[in-house]
Amino acid sequence: MFGRRKITICREGWYYLFVLSFIIGGAILRQVNLLVVLAGLMFGPLLFHWRLVAATVRRIAVKRRLPERICAGDLLTVDLIATNGRRRLDSWGLLLEDAIRLEGNGDAAQRTRVDVMIPHLPAGESERVSYRSVLARRGRYRFGPVKVSTRFPLGLVQGSIKIDCRDWLTVCPRLGHLTRQWAQIVEADRAGSQRSFRRQGLVEGDFFGLRDWRTGDSRRWIHWRTSAKQSNLAVKQFEQQRSRDVALVLDLWHSSQPTDEELENVEMAVSFAATAVADLCRRAGSHLMLAVAGKSPLHFAATASAVFMHEVLEQLALVEGGETNSLPGVLRRVVGELRTGARVVVISTRPNEMDRIRRQKILADEPRVHSVLSRLAWIDVSSDQLSRYFNFA
Repeated sequence: MFGRRKITICREGWYYLFVLSFIIGGAILRQVNLLVVLAGLMFGPLLFHWRLVAATVRRIAVKRRLPERICAGDLLTVDLIATNGRRRLDSWGLLLEDAIRLEGNGDAAQRTRVDVMIPHLPAGESERVSYRSVLARRGRYRFGPVKVSTRFPLGLVQGSIKIDCRDWLTVCPRLGHLTRQWAQIVEADRAGSQRSFRRQGLVEGDFFGLRDWRTGDSRRWIHWRTSAKQSNLAVKQFEQQRSRDVALVLDLWHSSQPTDEELENVEMAVSFAATAVADLCRRAGSHLMLAVAGKSPLHFAATASAVFMHEVLEQLALVEGGETNSLPGVLRRVVGELRTGARVVVISTRPNEMDRIRRQKILADEPRVHSVLSRLAWIDVSSDQLSRYFNFA
């Protein structure tokens, strides 16, 4: 039961009791009064320590502060705030034991214990201590409960209390780096050509050039030096990058008895997709669609934004691969909701399956579907193809 104090005898305490019992036995057998007095003197500190540790852990409260979200591999800083609710007695030598466990995984190796020490906690005050950790795997982590214990001052008896201080943290997939070839895939075949998509726009971006003042231009765009030379107002014009609608299909297939390599491919595909989503969401105005074919198919579609990115990353933290072949159904939905001119990219853990899907006629036999599938890009993360588009360097 949480919140209930527990008093245990430490290993040093058992040694102490053994010596004490030996002295008491000798006093009884030999009838030596000095040994009786010595036994009484030794029993006093043990009883005093017992009562002290029991009082020290009484009315101790702990709160935890976690970041809103992190990605796998990032440095995690956790703050523990301990409060001494007593009015008089200070607490000394408090040991706080926090527990971290990845939910949905029965492996005991995924449970981690972290110990932090508070040397002195005055009565009626709070003390904050922190610890750092690196969570290498994505998923939902549970923190707590917190065990508070002390052996101060003699180390013979330990008093402890468990505090039901539980928190959860979603660790998003690890983000990497995209190469220029990935940008070429996303931008390729835009409107059927390979032309440059720079145009002079009204949205501020990279500096493009100068032009004469027009009604409605912002005063912030005026280039005063050029205006003074020409005796006519000249304003800056900026380069605007036209956005591109992209549909990402994440195929997380693995066998019924997945090998370590297959599971690693699933993690690599999720990290690749998460990095691509984060990159595309930095481009304002584009429409982004993400469909996941795995154990539980998922579908997201919205205008690229920071809010959409955070929502998708939190969902990608929990996706799992599977043996079920849900890819055709996911592609059917993507094609049905796809905007004209959007680019479709499949990030998969297996080689290209489009020929088999076409032969089985799983998708509708329509000109629009054929047009989309003919321009579809398939990236197999289980091959050397991955390093051309994505890496962690």
